[in-house]
Amino acid sequence: MNLLAVETSSSACSATAARDGVLFRSFVASAGTHSASLFPMIAAALEKAGLSPGMIDRFAVSAGPGSFTGIRIGVAAIKGLAFAKDPPCIGISSLEAAAWSSGHEGTVCSLIDARRGNFYAALFEKQGNVYIRKSEDRLLPADEILALLPPEARLAGDGAASFIKLFPERSFALPREVQDSDGVARAALSRPLSDFTAARDLEARYLRLSQAEKALAEKNGTAAK
Repeated sequence: MNLLAVETSSSACSATAARDGVLFRSFVASAGTHSASLFPMIAAALEKAGLSPGMIDRFAVSAGPGSFTGIRIGVAAIKGLAFAKDPPCIGISSLEAAAWSSGHEGTVCSLIDARRGNFYAALFEKQGNVYIRKSEDRLLPADEILALLPPEARLAGDGAASFIKLFPERSFALPREVQDSDGVARAALSRPLSDFTAARDLEARYLRLSQAEKALAEKNGTAAK
């Protein structure tokens, strides 16, 4: 089975082609404009794996939370690539993908910086070779996350480093900051086919409105309280 996975929800841009369980990744640490970087990343990953787009059996994408623009680009790219043959597709939580990218054992708290002292966060526990979700993806202030953290939890995700800086009095194991498409691929490969869907049904998971959506809601008098 051949799978293509992309990660565009963070500051990095990456694509991973999985051929019979072996991962081949192309990665840019600071991609800048994902729309310009993603397709070269996909082409490079496919070339490493010796695959063509038509040989892909399943597609996976980091569906959020994270960068609004990045998520849209990734979801749109997968929908476009899957359009012709309509193979099974899956949107993976960016926080779940971060846990898989980390490789940490035991309890893992995945974090994505949402700015102004807030973070997207979720807890996972590695049991055997898989990560089991222990909490839903949530948007929380840093101090609330700290209060909920189990003492043994390891941190993962692009927001881990900035979270640690807020609590210099606490001792955290240094995180592996890389959040990449390998995590998306590994999470997708762990899922049964019944978890996949048609490309047209892929949806982004933002957890909150974008600034443009907030402005429109305020203009229309429908802003959330």
